[in-house]
Amino acid sequence: MKLNSNLNFFWIYYSAMSLLNSDVKRGVFIIYILSIGINNTETGFLQTSLFIAMMMGELPSGFLADKYGRKLALICSFIFMILYGLGYLLFSTFTPFLIMFILNGLAFSLQSGSDQALLYDYLKANGSEKSFIKINSREKAISALAISASMALGGWLKDETSWQFLFLVFIFTKVVGLLLTCFLTEAKPSEISLDQRDDISLTEKNSVRHFFLSKKGLSLLPLFLGFAIYEAVLTPTYIYGQALLNTADFSLSAIGLAYAAIELTNAALYDFSDFISKKIKFTHLVIITWLILSASIFLLPVSGDFMIFMFYSTLCLPSFVDMIYMDYVNNHYPSLIRASCISVNSFLSSALISLSYVTYGFFIEKEGISLIFQCSSILVLAALPLALYGLFQLNSDGNQQKKPTLSQ
Repeated sequence: MKLNSNLNFFWIYYSAMSLLNSDVKRGVFIIYILSIGINNTETGFLQTSLFIAMMMGELPSGFLADKYGRKLALICSFIFMILYGLGYLLFSTFTPFLIMFILNGLAFSLQSGSDQALLYDYLKANGSEKSFIKINSREKAISALAISASMALGGWLKDETSWQFLFLVFIFTKVVGLLLTCFLTEAKPSEISLDQRDDISLTEKNSVRHFFLSKKGLSLLPLFLGFAIYEAVLTPTYIYGQALLNTADFSLSAIGLAYAAIELTNAALYDFSDFISKKIKFTHLVIITWLILSASIFLLPVSGDFMIFMFYSTLCLPSFVDMIYMDYVNNHYPSLIRASCISVNSFLSSALISLSYVTYGFFIEKEGISLIFQCSSILVLAALPLALYGLFQLNSDGNQQKKPTLSQ
């Protein structure tokens, strides 16, 4: 494919995914929900409903993306997010919010797998799949910059205008992203030449089941589970960190800036993922990062005046691991079922994140937010042996390939 065509694809992809991931209300929406009379337990239930919807939508959305197109799945994701944003303008009670959060969960499930599969197979169709980690990291870096800017803008918009205007800006960004997505070029798995396609002789209907019953698929499952537990700790930490910082008397502007700084720093760290993947073995990176992460979450509630800095440091730690993990597992998926395989991974994560939100909401009401943060830090240590076992099995089978970066 011509260079100009590649550049057009990449920049449309970067822009569309940045708008899909950006969220001007992200740094303060929990505060808004609590301000309209929805309590912590109900807020936890809303977040749980979001992840249950994600979980229930993961496998069907992966199959639909593989069968009908990853671009169509992304367009539907934008539509659901627009409907979710409109709900903030129209409703202020628990039941409508429950429906809204379910729609948002379905939007995330439609995105999950579709974006990575679309990018990976576009690169594969052009013989450049080994540059996936570089391109994907660049997209995540640009998205992180967009998230950072949107969160900083969100806090300022609330202070200077109103909640309603904040939600209108959210909707506008999704409409623009939807329009950009319509211009993306999609290389469907059936269009990848046979010498580039993964060896798969099973029918599309049964291939996902048989893949995960194969030696490689069974080796991936403990790795998926370990990372699902890890994400089930990190995601509520990110969301409920707003409440933790608020109880420590940090201002809304300071909280918004902290979240913006996290995303801004992650943008820089993402761009180093390709470099780091060649300097440190993925297994060693997982061990080092997860041990530090467990300690930092445990110390977070008692860090006093340094809490906001500790929170910032904690949420920046996983950046390298996440990017290299995406590349690692994508290297093992057949193209025909790539989105479905990613959805299986996301299904496990969504299931455990849903459970973690119920637990967080309940124990925050009963025992306080500090204790639940400290207890959750132990789960990171519990997840580490599972992830390492999966990595050991995959590495011992000789499945991991060393992937040089191609210039792009």
